[in-house]
Amino acid sequence: MQNLTGKWLCHGDGMTYHITQDGNSVFVSGSGNGCHNVGFGIIDPQDKSVVLNWADLPDSKGFGAKGTCYIDASHPGVLKKKEGSASYAIGNFEKVA
Repeated sequence: MQNLTGKWLCHGDGMTYHITQDGNSVFVSGSGNGCHNVGFGIIDPQDKSVVLNWADLPDSKGFGAKGTCYIDASHPGVLKKKEGSASYAIGNFEKVA
């Protein structure tokens, strides 16, 4: 499975996020559009998904939402929103650095 550490562009909100992966733990931080989003997650190696819990920051658009993202291993550098996840969940990501 790909290592997620790096800069990612979220096509859902147009913000750039930095993802840091340490084993199966993931930390996500992004700023833009007048807000700052921070999330913590765990990678499930069985279905290759990342389940994120967004922190409730005063200017966060995450609102504590739980977003599920699956890792498309056939397309390195891509994270796509899992089918059926809420519209406010983590969107489609593309690795940019």
